[in-house]
Amino acid sequence: MAGSDVNEQGPANGMTPLHDAVQRGRVDVAKLLLEFDANPAIEDYAGRTPRDLVGNRPELLQLFSNLD
Repeated sequence: MAGSDVNEQGPANGMTPLHDAVQRGRVDVAKLLLEFDANPAIEDYAGRTPRDLVGNRPELLQLFSNLD
């Protein structure tokens, strides 16, 4: 991921790659992004953090509970 900004927000909706991974249910990608210092506190343009997009997906719930 050299040269990439894992916290870059998309121009259309302000979502970061972590928002996108969580929204798509990609636990593997979310873990990788967090390992590369993705910030789970960044809000998109609607004011949602990646954690807000987790829903009832157990693996993602576990992943984000480990961040507390």
